[in-house]
Amino acid sequence: MDEAAVEGHKIYQQRRSLDAISTQRKLTIEEKKLIEKLINEEKNFYINAWKKLINKKWKKNFIYAD
Repeated sequence: MDEAAVEGHKIYQQRRSLDAISTQRKLTIEEKKLIEKLINEEKNFYINAWKKLINKKWKKNFIYAD
């Protein structure tokens, strides 16, 4: 697994841990805010990773015309 995938998975694991806790008890306000923060981090992380991948592939396949 590359560094990007490892970092993204760490964020996912934190969120899933809180999701699991929520099945046992009500989450605190702080925990709910943390879940929202982690969801946003996940979204931003994967959006940025996707953009980098697309940009990399686009540059690789781009043919310069004179």
